Amino acid sequence: MTLPLLLLGFLSAVPATDADTAYERVLTRALERAETQLVRGTDLWVDHSTWENAWEVSSEHYTVRTTDSRYLAADIGTGLDIMLGHFQNILGTTFTPDQPFQVLIFPRLSEYNVFGNQVGDEHSSALGSFYAVQDPRLAVATYFIQYPTLLRMWITHAATHQFVDRAFQSSPPTPISEGLASYFSLYWDRRLAAEEHNRLKDSPAYISLETLFGQSYQALMSDPNDRLMELGLFFNYLLHYREDTRMAAEGEEEPENSFATYLRLVVRGQDASQTGFARLLRNDFAAVEEDFRAFSFPE
Repeated sequence: MTLPLLLLGFLSAVPATDADTAYERVLTRALERAETQLVRGTDLWVDHSTWENAWEVSSEHYTVRTTDSRYLAADIGTGLDIMLGHFQNILGTTFTPDQPFQVLIFPRLSEYNVFGNQVGDEHSSALGSFYAVQDPRLAVATYFIQYPTLLRMWITHAATHQFVDRAFQSSPPTPISEGLASYFSLYWDRRLAAEEHNRLKDSPAYISLETLFGQSYQALMSDPNDRLMELGLFFNYLLHYREDTRMAAEGEEEPENSFATYLRLVVRGQDASQTGFARLLRNDFAAVEEDFRAFSFPE
């Protein structure tokens, strides 16, 4: 029972005079107005199940919009703040947005597709997310699913494109852009990475890395799950496991064929053709691929 109802119950138990009755009417109206204002001003009473009234929660660097729950919006934003640190580390930048990056989690696939068609962007239900470069908000768009890890992988994939575009104002070649996005999305499930590498490396779905690095966006999207997974796994191998290309640990010098050095030039639109990694690919791509296929990721 609310405080106004308690007060009205008390008043009804007191013998009424004309003065008391008039006073009761005035007090009742005042309490009703106060209760109405309280209800209108309390966010808990707002229905957030429609996109117009969706939850919109900001973390340090992201604003997430969703009809699912405030918790989901806050959790996605916090996770993306952590991912932004990984973007900075791998790509060698301190860039942070001056206004929070926007992330839109539409309630259903249909709304997601309508938005994609409205902004005229290349978007794919197979991928589950895209970076809306023609939307004024430059938002990441996806739609809600009941698989938390996959949802975060989708969002991270598109958020990588968002970060690279905003931080460097460049358009890296498709294999680099999509490889980075797929690599970062695998942060959410290391075991999946190991399982997928074991599945792909001896599968008819596997194609040579030299062919993969030469494919257009349309060619990659003809089989996005396997093609992007293969790229992401290869980037993971080069950045963290192959001795002559991996990122240096603290206090170490970068290896001569550092893949991170190559990536940092490419995303900035600079010439990377004379880096050790570029020479390695020109001279020994087949050997690098053989090593990659023989490698086993730790689970």
